[in-house]
Amino acid sequence: MANPNGSVTIHAKIGTAETCITDNSDQTLVTYNLNVVAYNTNNEDNIAVAVMYPHITNISAKM
Repeated sequence: MANPNGSVTIHAKIGTAETCITDNSDQTLVTYNLNVVAYNTNNEDNIAVAVMYPHITNISAKM
């Protein structure tokens, strides 16, 4: 249920998946797909937001 000020309570799930891609010189690179899904569990306000950031090659970007 929405709060009187119009906000809703949300929950979120994050994930990281290791993947591989081939670059222009046929080298295999390990990359990461980062994602987050935010949603509410209220039947009155159906809200879901998903963001995916694919093929990150910089390990620092993962942290």
